[in-house]
Amino acid sequence: MKTVAVVVTTIFAAYFNFAKEPKVADPATTTTNGCTCNSVCGASIGDFYVEDWCKVDGQCGKYSFINGNWDYCLYKSDAIPNFTELDWKTKQDFLWSKIIEDESSGEYHTLDALTTSMKTPFGNEWDILTAGRRKAVHGVGAICPFTISISDDSPFTGLFKASKTISGLIRLGPAGKLPGLKPGISIKILRTGTISANILALTLDTPAPLPNNNHNFFAQFLSNQLNDKIEGLLEKTGAARFCTTGHCITKTGLSHLCTHDQNGIEDLTPVFPYRIFFDPADIQFPETEPTSIEEFMDQFKEIPVGSKLFKVRTLRNPDDTEGLVLGDLIITDQCHTSKFGDTRLAFKHQWIEEDAALKPEWKEKYAENCYCNPP
Repeated sequence: MKTVAVVVTTIFAAYFNFAKEPKVADPATTTTNGCTCNSVCGASIGDFYVEDWCKVDGQCGKYSFINGNWDYCLYKSDAIPNFTELDWKTKQDFLWSKIIEDESSGEYHTLDALTTSMKTPFGNEWDILTAGRRKAVHGVGAICPFTISISDDSPFTGLFKASKTISGLIRLGPAGKLPGLKPGISIKILRTGTISANILALTLDTPAPLPNNNHNFFAQFLSNQLNDKIEGLLEKTGAARFCTTGHCITKTGLSHLCTHDQNGIEDLTPVFPYRIFFDPADIQFPETEPTSIEEFMDQFKEIPVGSKLFKVRTLRNPDDTEGLVLGDLIITDQCHTSKFGDTRLAFKHQWIEEDAALKPEWKEKYAENCYCNPP
């Protein structure tokens, strides 16, 4: 009898293309017109690298003299039903097994930000990067499993329902090469029978930016909402690329966290926070610059199991000045650097406009400090 791991591995192999240099899109890729891709999906100069597209079989989709028949790519969870419908623990255990099988690190591909679609991280409903795509920023990270015991006082639904304990995976790393540190975290919470919930948080919305000589990853809080004070040529170039999405670029949504709990039970009227913070708790790193990125990343591996990495704090609405602590994010196993985490694990971003649509009374506040494209 096949083990669960073998079954899930077989499922993954059927849906995703793990070739080192793929020449065709993932088998689970669909298109807007229901075509079959016969090339990898990617963006091109024709629309200034806004949308992913692929060449397609037959007379399907659109036609151009240069490319022949082509169509826009979609990465939908309902295209991988045998994985999406699994229980959350099976999915998390499988991803964790892939994460720890190779502790070598990936690389930074900063220039990819100029020639890849910035919409794809928001549209990709999978837990896997699409074939041929690389992480332009946050290319090197460490991943730890964690739990959060949600406060009895939580007014929220879904994963943030009061008195529940949730489990997930957190990836931590600098945005780019050292020296200089721009910490960021990505959180993935697998759910039974539906897509995972994901949170992205950075430190750009701090009272005072970290000086370049401070390499303490846990020096300041992180949040899903940033300010619009973007400085430096590289940062402004990246911001301009994200502006091509047509959406607010300094904020990501939270409503999807509250639509389903970890067991997949749906809340038809989700109650979600306006904003989330991750306040450093037990762990601090030295401020001094490490001799290498490897030395820096090794610090994550040395964090004791059971440590409180962050205190998770929320604002219930834009007028909430007191905030509500949801609970402590506690790691439950050793943190690992990971080739799989750096090269294939994906964290879906949510447009802040989706939160604004559910809470139109908050729209004006969501529109503040967007840098471009306020909702």
